[in-house]
Amino acid sequence: MGKVMAVGERLLAIGVIQRALDDLFRGGPGDWWIAPQTREWEEAFDFFTKESGGWAESRRMWCSLAGIDEEAARETVLARYDNCIKRGRVQ
Repeated sequence: MGKVMAVGERLLAIGVIQRALDDLFRGGPGDWWIAPQTREWEEAFDFFTKESGGWAESRRMWCSLAGIDEEAARETVLARYDNCIKRGRVQ
């Protein structure tokens, strides 16, 4: 049962992270846009960008459960965001 639970927890964590990415961005590789800024967008942005506090702790926990390097995830999101801003890719 432990392995099944571990797989389930990992899939849940991946889903939480994917939802946050979907709240932030639209499009796909090579054609990313910053999504409209809603409350969900702001929460997802804080989830990925805060360096301390509750959002940072939450990111660390979910990334750990998903088996994802949380700092690499944070840096990737920031780079994608900066790239979208530079290219005027904002909805």
